[in-house]
Parts: sequence; structure tokens; C-alpha cells
Amino acid sequence: MATRLRVRQDQKRRLVEEAGGKCANPGCNHWQLHLHHIKHWSIYKSHDPGHMIAVCPTCHNQIHSGGGISDETLYQWKKIPRSCQEEIAGHMYVEPSAEIRVLTGSMCVTTSNAEGAVFTLSNSNKFSFKISGDGDIFLANCTIKDLSGAYLLRMFDGYFKVKRDDAIKITHRPGKLRVISLDAKKYLPGWTMNRLGYAAPDIVHNNLATVFELEVVRPGVVRLQGVFVAKDAVLAITIDKIVLLRPEVNGPVSLVGSGEKTEIRLSGPIGMAAFGL
Repeated sequence: MATRLRVRQDQKRRLVEEAGGKCANPGCNHWQLHLHHIKHWSIYKSHDPGHMIAVCPTCHNQIHSGGGISDETLYQWKKIPRSCQEEIAGHMYVEPSAEIRVLTGSMCVTTSNAEGAVFTLSNSNKFSFKISGDGDIFLANCTIKDLSGAYLLRMFDGYFKVKRDDAIKITHRPGKLRVISLDAKKYLPGWTMNRLGYAAPDIVHNNLATVFELEVVRPGVVRLQGVFVAKDAVLAITIDKIVLLRPEVNGPVSLVGSGEKTEIRLSGPIGMAAFGL
């Protein structure tokens, strides 16, 4: 029986680049990839890149299970001219529910309006959400920029784009997105480093910063964590508290509730945020 040799790293890189750094399916934006042998290994015993393609696990399963993706379609996908995308794209799905809320530290934010803002640091650093459908669909919206004004994350009604950068680590599974800065000194104002390391060590430590984390914990309910910056203010949201920092204030100001029973209900103007600095 023939031994299946591993695909060489340069071949993997070539196939991923050929697909544009994402699934080769033009109708799919997943970037976690498998390599598929269009000419099956079991028959041809070859890792010829001309007959291989980079696809996501879901599309790979569709190919093997007769999901309507033919070899002809795969070769058509391989012919599409692409360059590696500068952003990684995806979608956060939240199971519908009559209960819509955002868990922030040891309290939660909900709204009586069709939409509400959790925090606004500036016009370019904010997180809000909308309630759609019959009042049971959660749609997240967010923009995060670094201190230079460059976008790190954009999210519109649950669809997100994250900057592709060696200094940023992105992990995504259904129901959870996390963006980590691998060089916090380039993301955070210098005056915050020691303060945040003390006040929010689970968010900032060893020059790493959790820029953004959103996780679906049950239908209609998501947990928000991360550290969000402006030139003159920083907001850190951890698993158990909210930390506010300003350069002119000695030490952090922490907000701690008693769990979901501590509820911030937004009922004023739509533009009003639960936390604004």
C-alpha cells in the first residue's frame, strides 16, 4: 500500500495564494482551509498543484458528499485570477431569541429601541447592535481603529472584516470571534500599558492585547470583551468588570455589577451609548 506523503509547504502556499487566501469558492469567505485533490490521491498518488485546490472544510465536505460541486466547477474556480485579500471576512450568527442583550463585565446592556450603542469612544471606535426581524434577531455593528487611524475591525450587521496583518492574530469559530494584537505597544497609548496590565491582566499581558472578542453564549445573548482605545481614553471590558482610563486620572475606574441582574437598558435616543468617553 502506498504511503501518502505530505504536501510540500511551497505547494500549500502556492495553492492558498491561488485561492486568494480564502476558500476558492467565490461564494464562500471562510479562510480556514483544506487542500483537495481533484484527481484523487487514492487513484493517482500525486500532489500535482495543477489538480489540487484550497477550500474550506464545509466546501470540502460538500465536494466529497456529492453536494453539487463538480470537478469542472473546481477547475473553473482555479482559473479565477486573484490576489491575496488584505482583510479576512466572515459572519457572526446569533440564534434568534426574544431576549436580546450584550454581556459586558458583570452587567448587561439591553435596549427598548430597535438598536442601541454599547460604547462610543469616537466616531471610529464603537460597538452597537440592532434588533431585526420580529424583534428576535441580533445584528452586531462595530468599528475599531488603531492609534494611526487604520481599521483593525469592521462589522456590519454581523458581517465582519479584520485586517490581515502579521501583528494580529485572529481566531474564529461559529459563535466566537477573537482579535489579538501581538504588539500591544503599537495598539495602546503608552500611558495605559502598566495600568491595564494591573487592572485587566486577562485582556492585556506580555505585550499582547485582546482587541476584540465576541461570543454567543445562548440565543440572542452575546458576551463582549476587549480593550478599545482613543487618544485620550481607554475602555477595557473583561469577564467580570469594565475599566475606564484617562491620562489625567490616577489609576483606573472600575465598574462592577452583580451579574446579569445588573441591567443597563437603553431607552433614550438611538445614538446614546451605555458607555461613552
